[in-house]
Amino acid sequence: MASLISRGKRTWRIQVMIDGARRSITFKGTKKDAQDLLVRIERLEGYARRGLRPSADVLDWIRDLDQDFRLKLVELGLLELGRVGGSIDDLLAYARELYSHLEPRTRTNYDQYEKSLREFFGSSRPIASVTRGDADELRRWLARPGRVDESRGYGQASVAKRIKYARQIFEIAVRKEWLSANPFAGLKVPVKVDAGKRFFVPRAVAD
Repeated sequence: MASLISRGKRTWRIQVMIDGARRSITFKGTKKDAQDLLVRIERLEGYARRGLRPSADVLDWIRDLDQDFRLKLVELGLLELGRVGGSIDDLLAYARELYSHLEPRTRTNYDQYEKSLREFFGSSRPIASVTRGDADELRRWLARPGRVDESRGYGQASVAKRIKYARQIFEIAVRKEWLSANPFAGLKVPVKVDAGKRFFVPRAVAD
């Protein structure tokens, strides 16, 4: 059972019990809108508690939500991205929050990897629909001409970094139990050895 608490100036706090813990979410709007949201959150809590997929009308409402608010519901434990048709864009946004503390250079690299994933899958592709075959195809697609310019694809190192990032964020979805399996798990990535870094190991040392 959820409760609605006025915080003044059209600001409301909705409290709900999830897994025995009281959690809350803040909403700004009219009392009627807050009451409507309260009802929907109560329904979501019921679905989450019973491990059920939300009804069609609730799913439509979820898809129409602002992404930031949808992710708040995920963080509260009211939504599972895989169960409610969470998209690639939802997963990337969630990962972005987790990695917000990273150094600017690393964040810039991650932005590039995310761009590649959006270009291949599309922002609205449900994460639950991504298969091992899709992961294989992404690896091939990244290396094809046209990715960097008209005549070149990404090099082996760049392909490997993007595949590793995809594996990393899909593993987040598995750990959060939004997905039952990681389609990128076990997918081999190309490894290019820099000839300048090769060195001779004497037989005596190798033995």
